Amino acid sequence: NGFRNNATIDQWNAKNSDITVGQYGGNNAALVNQTASDSSVMVRQVGFGNNATANQY
Repeated sequence: NGFRNNATIDQWNAKNSDITVGQYGGNNAALVNQTASDSSVMVRQVGFGNNATANQY
């Protein structure tokens, strides 16, 4: 919640993991890098100027 939020998450070699990012406001940004088996990523952004990048290998 808020304004101009930013989230960067890097996860390596972790199995059965969950990542959840929730951002509410404006000018939000999220970058998620995950190298994990049987894992999930959920990014929810509400507002304006949102940006999300998710890399899962």
